[in-house]
Amino acid sequence: GVQIMALTKVDKTLLEATGTADATTFLRGDGTWAEAGGAATEMYSAASAPGSPSVGSLWFDTTATKAKVYDGTDWLDMAAAFAASGGSTSTYTGYQAHTFTADGSFDVSGAAKTMDFMIVAGGGGGGSGQGGGGGGGGMRVFAGVTIPTGTHVVTIGGGGLNGTVSRDSTNGGDTIFEVIGGSTYTASGGGRGGSYNTHPGSNSGSAGGSGGGGGSGHVSGGSGGAGNTPSTTPSQGASGAAVTYSEMGAGAGGGGASGVAGATNPANGGNGTQNDYKTGVNAYYAGGGAGRGASARTGGSGGGGNSQTAGTNGLGGGGGGGQDNTNSGAGGSGVFIIRYAV
Repeated sequence: GVQIMALTKVDKTLLEATGTADATTFLRGDGTWAEAGGAATEMYSAASAPGSPSVGSLWFDTTATKAKVYDGTDWLDMAAAFAASGGSTSTYTGYQAHTFTADGSFDVSGAAKTMDFMIVAGGGGGGSGQGGGGGGGGMRVFAGVTIPTGTHVVTIGGGGLNGTVSRDSTNGGDTIFEVIGGSTYTASGGGRGGSYNTHPGSNSGSAGGSGGGGGSGHVSGGSGGAGNTPSTTPSQGASGAAVTYSEMGAGAGGGGASGVAGATNPANGGNGTQNDYKTGVNAYYAGGGAGRGASARTGGSGGGGNSQTAGTNGLGGGGGGGQDNTNSGAGGSGVFIIRYAV
């Protein structure tokens, strides 16, 4: 806003200035008069626009509680200072980032600002028995989006449940960014891994942001779940692999447009996708979980769980498949990261 400073004390020497004082001059600090270069700025405070203003006149609109300046035609809102809060913050060259690993709100005040953000959903749980890996959470990246003032809701997708001899695994949860008065952005949870065919649930992997890998079976193995479900452009994740070797659960797909599909044998999880919004340095997110068969396999880069191991929370990694009568790994929770220039 406009600040008006009151003169509370006048030094006697200022009253003994040299030169000529009139309506077009001002008093310098050294005690001399100089040309003002124009008329004094008019300032108003009223509920309605002043009549006959001059270019550069200032008006505090008491109805809208906004400061405005007259450009010769219109009264324009004066820019307010931008501020944002929410999540954990990090600052690096040219940017400040806010990272959310739990539900919360992103609050913007003062003025709208152009921002970039990344959304990663929760990874799917691995399949039980010699099960398939859980799919990495869907991963979506948006750049150059204008975020208005207000409170914007962030929902972080949880990791899918792991599978046991008495319970099927589940898909990961969606991560959602709701811009007040605008769009809603969603990344879809990773698909669950298929279970061994004598355990609860299908031995085929489920579709999701990234697909879960197929589980093994005595006669035939399960198919891999489809990635990028529902479909987005660019893709939010890759598909899980199908089982071709009857005692090997298949690997799951990794998340993101560059996510890698899961592998069949060895049943490693697909790598996720890199992004640098958090620190300015690329890191992997949304890796697919590994399947499990005759030996342990490796989860994909970006938090994908190795066989019988949970995916990494805050990265959206898929859980690793179980072995025989052992439990599989749960999926890792997702993350939301938003940054802006500073």
